[in-house]
Amino acid sequence: MAGDHRFCHYLSTQPQGDLADGYTAWRRNRTAQHQQNIHRHADERLKVGLQRLGLAGHVAHRIVAHPSLGWRLVLADEPELRGPDEEHIWAVEFDMRGSPEIALGHLAQIRSGLGTHLADCANLRTAADLPIFVADYWSPAEATAPLFGDRSGARRLLGLDKLRKHPGLTGKGVNVVVVDQGLDKTLVSRLGGTYGGGWEYLHDAETAATVVPGETKGGHGAMIVRNILDIAPEVTIFDCPMLPPRIAGLRQFLSHADAAYARMLADIRYLRERDARWRGPWIFVNAWTIYDRQSEHPLGDYTDNPHHRFNRLVARAVDEACDVVFCAGNCGQFSPSARCGAHDRGPGCSIYGANSHPSVLTMGAVRVDGLWLGYSSQGPGQPQLAHEKPDLCAPSQFAETYDAGMGNTGSSAACALAAGVVAALRSRWNAQAIPPDALKGILMASARKTEGGAWNGRVGRGVLDAAAAFQAATEHRSARS
Repeated sequence: MAGDHRFCHYLSTQPQGDLADGYTAWRRNRTAQHQQNIHRHADERLKVGLQRLGLAGHVAHRIVAHPSLGWRLVLADEPELRGPDEEHIWAVEFDMRGSPEIALGHLAQIRSGLGTHLADCANLRTAADLPIFVADYWSPAEATAPLFGDRSGARRLLGLDKLRKHPGLTGKGVNVVVVDQGLDKTLVSRLGGTYGGGWEYLHDAETAATVVPGETKGGHGAMIVRNILDIAPEVTIFDCPMLPPRIAGLRQFLSHADAAYARMLADIRYLRERDARWRGPWIFVNAWTIYDRQSEHPLGDYTDNPHHRFNRLVARAVDEACDVVFCAGNCGQFSPSARCGAHDRGPGCSIYGANSHPSVLTMGAVRVDGLWLGYSSQGPGQPQLAHEKPDLCAPSQFAETYDAGMGNTGSSAACALAAGVVAALRSRWNAQAIPPDALKGILMASARKTEGGAWNGRVGRGVLDAAAAFQAATEHRSARS
């Protein structure tokens, strides 16, 4: 049935019965036949569920992906390890005929009632699914001089010269997960870091189309790695290639992020329990965002809802003593990315979902002289999440000192630099000594106040100052010892 209205949602469930058996068989032997069996069982249950809701003939469905099937951890020096499965994700398109009011009514029925009508699907939840993109940036308006300053200027603005006077702040023993387009493990080694492994994604068992961690050359992920390792050169880098640029047909949607995070958190819990060497700090670096809410139904289901499944996963990561850093995005009012929706630009309309979550550190972008960059997304954040977003800013739009043509741009570069500072500080204080929320507070309180002492929608609490943050963290610990 070709519908007048299409809604992209994803379903999360704890499979039971035959459906659970199918997932168990897949886990043991990842074959095309097992993948097809799961798809068939899920499709049959959705069809029956829609019939029981009285929507047969009014709503057509298509399962477009099973993102939780594909992810598995591949360590650099060990065979595959895997924590227990918790829930599984189906990304679904619902096509509906009729007026917008009728279609939205059908969607409301599905969201509220489908879970009671699906066999072998415990704790079923539905969530709006939106496209996601990395926060890269280049503004045609700045084509005559797209970059300003170089890495030496970025280091000065961050106070790294003073930070480096304190020994041992190299990130050693700290695990950093780069959730991005993929990265090159040989680049990590060349820059002095350690490659710990990553999460592989099997897109299609029949064609064996697989996104392999640590094998992506150049690109956005390389920029993220350079900026982290410039500050914390001895961290252990993990790759989660959630947004691979070259895999045809791979849907880069929020459902994919949800499945990736669920898998990563389960595996990190398992690693921590299994081996003391993985019990050190963990940091998630997220230089990606939502640019356009046009496909979100109901509006705000993810972008302004702390109870959306992915937002709850992000909160869980922080509750489990992980630091989570997000970029603000590149939809600032003066030079927004072309991807930004017509109504998703500028103050209060450009920092959404997990990027606006109160538990994460959200980074906007300034030049190396501290001047706010007009493409950096502006607060306030979303009313049901956190009003005061971004939290801070860090340098961006600068060249490498050794290569004037190699740029570090977008709020992505700022996000990566902030993650590097967090990793350096975690070399001295783990999450038991200074919990993630306390460290975030220290970073904001010690920031360089470039636009007054109060929070504002452009730079947040100011520009990240690594040296001042170290001093504040030292005082924080002294006061509690």
